[in-house]
Amino acid sequence: MYKKLYFLVLVVLVAALAGSASGDTNWTGAGDGSSWSDANNWDNGVPYWISTPPPWGTGEGAYIDDGAVILDVNGSAGYGSGIYVGNGATASLTSNGASLTNISGSIGIGNGAASDGTLNWNGGLCNIDQSYGNLLFGFQGSGTATVNLTGGTIKTSGQTYMKHDGDYNCYLNISGSGVLESKVNMSWQAGPGLELVTISGLGQIVTAGDETAHYQTLINAGKITAYGQYSVRVEYDGLNTIVTAANLSAASDPDPNNRQKVHYDSAGQILSWTPGTNAAKHNVYLGTSQSDVNESATPVSTNQDPNNYGPIPLVLNTTYYWRIEEVNEDHLDSPWEGEIWSFTTPGYILVDDFESYPETPALQAEWAAAGDGSVALSTVKFKSGEKSMALSYTNTTNYYSEAVFTYATAQDWTAEDVKLLDMFFLGSSGNDPEQLYVMLEDNTSEFATVSYPGSPNDLKTATQWWINWLIDPQDFVLDNLSFDITNVKKVYIGVGDRSATESGGLGTIYLDNIKLFRERCVDHPNSDLNGDCKVDFSDFAIFASKWLP
Repeated sequence: MYKKLYFLVLVVLVAALAGSASGDTNWTGAGDGSSWSDANNWDNGVPYWISTPPPWGTGEGAYIDDGAVILDVNGSAGYGSGIYVGNGATASLTSNGASLTNISGSIGIGNGAASDGTLNWNGGLCNIDQSYGNLLFGFQGSGTATVNLTGGTIKTSGQTYMKHDGDYNCYLNISGSGVLESKVNMSWQAGPGLELVTISGLGQIVTAGDETAHYQTLINAGKITAYGQYSVRVEYDGLNTIVTAANLSAASDPDPNNRQKVHYDSAGQILSWTPGTNAAKHNVYLGTSQSDVNESATPVSTNQDPNNYGPIPLVLNTTYYWRIEEVNEDHLDSPWEGEIWSFTTPGYILVDDFESYPETPALQAEWAAAGDGSVALSTVKFKSGEKSMALSYTNTTNYYSEAVFTYATAQDWTAEDVKLLDMFFLGSSGNDPEQLYVMLEDNTSEFATVSYPGSPNDLKTATQWWINWLIDPQDFVLDNLSFDITNVKKVYIGVGDRSATESGGLGTIYLDNIKLFRERCVDHPNSDLNGDCKVDFSDFAIFASKWLP
């Protein structure tokens, strides 16, 4: 039954697409008058191919001479001579989310005398990725050629040419969240006519390689502009050149970065930014809701001089919103509203998960080896993420091996009501059994130690599954009543015995995800689908959405 149904659907689909014949297909509008997918609107069938597109230059193209066409179907569209909009008349092609890919040839906007061509790309992917894949504005005549890119992406394997070889007025408007992945060039051939690129909102041009000098020349010539009080910003990120609209009078370059995950620090978090070009003072808006930082909100600091604020105390599992308003009483355009930025704290206090270290020397700068130990970054064995710390022990001289982490500022291990030190370790079959322990040092050099309560043999046998070691921070206080758990300065993770008088064993263990939690689900119920350690209606909703018909 299912095979017959599948075959029937396939036959119907092939029949619907069979209107694609060889040779050009021209828009007639004889069908519903606007739908790309209506074969009656074309004189030679709907212009896209099911499989291999024809080679470039075969004369097989899609031509919209006049009319307003809506691209209402996703197409793997191979066009030997491309797609042309506006050929001696007024025409437009609009996509509100549909995509075209595998386009051979180019897309030409405005072709011939007295032509007015417009491409409205509001969403989806337009990928001109075959040979000679260019986006062309205005050629072989005179008229107007416009591309309005408000959403989605237009991507070319070739380049974008404004005023290709005609006397056209050419306009490229990039706004909303539209992205043009191409290199934009002006005036392929000299002649009268305008050529202007306007960027606004989150719109951007992304060009491979360092093309900052190329775009700066166009900006200086007034060929690329930004809307309103915004200015054009050109940046090279090491891979691509990115052209965007930026309010240079507004604050920029937030630290923490926008939408960054910020780990808890007892010392709090300092906010900083790059001042706007005309700023004399700064108003700071901050809160845990967007309403705390909108236009009607009250700033937490006004007319301050420094371009930083804080430190602000942090709370776990919280999103913070902040905004900077630049002020200059001597400037008519003052004040300048900045963007709303945010950062989020996770639901735990991180000691280390080792993901931030690019290589072993960076790890060793934070985790020093002590006793007979050595430390290295492992990218082969890890509990989560892509990295862990390998602690090798050769307890033959000092009889113990340690990895030692030192906080820049002493940390309160009771902050945010944390009740659990959570860490994972993995052993190796070649290891000698030894005692594993965690030792803390406070800022007055008092020490406290908690030893692993399991068998020392776990360092040898735990080779396939990571062992989750859970420690109550108050156990350190019980070990040494003089120890200050609210001012932890150093963390020692060791193998062996500091008080031993004879040689111990050797081996390597791996450590990962060392964190402090208020609470954590250790043993998830089988039906806990969302990971909150409870089985309730939210889990049933996940089940229903994924498995019920």
